[in-house]
Amino acid sequence: MFGVIEHFSNPTEEIAAAQRSLKPGEYLLIYTGDVGSLAARIPRKKWWEYQGVHLQYFSKKSLDMLLKRIGFEIVEHCL
Repeated sequence: MFGVIEHFSNPTEEIAAAQRSLKPGEYLLIYTGDVGSLAARIPRKKWWEYQGVHLQYFSKKSLDMLLKRIGFEIVEHCL
């Protein structure tokens, strides 16, 4: 999911559906902006991710919490 999760009105439901479609040993890759990052905190409301088309914003912590609640194991963060 590259640049997708921030457009879901119910990301928990969508990620859970993605999990059900995965076979054993497969991974879910997610790319989204990190609202908690320095790159987001310095420009604040002028941050490029605040384009008016996103319904959700995630920090690394909030996305981890969502994924763990659904049952995913976090394997790696890429910065």
